[in-house]
Amino acid sequence: MVAGEAVVESGGVAVVLSRAISTDLTEAMLGQGAHTVVFLEDGFGGRDAEKANAHFAFKQANITMKTF
Repeated sequence: MVAGEAVVESGGVAVVLSRAISTDLTEAMLGQGAHTVVFLEDGFGGRDAEKANAHFAFKQANITMKTF
């Protein structure tokens, strides 16, 4: 659990199983030590600015962010 949300992590890859991704959650994931973080696309709920900000933050931290 990270920021109250279910996260599965293995081998440096973290999969966030939240359908309500918040800035707090993305910031918490930046400090988890994973080299790749995967979010559910539905978790952003059409909030394109939130998704873009998350992408930028992960890129700045040299962490790969993906959505599916």
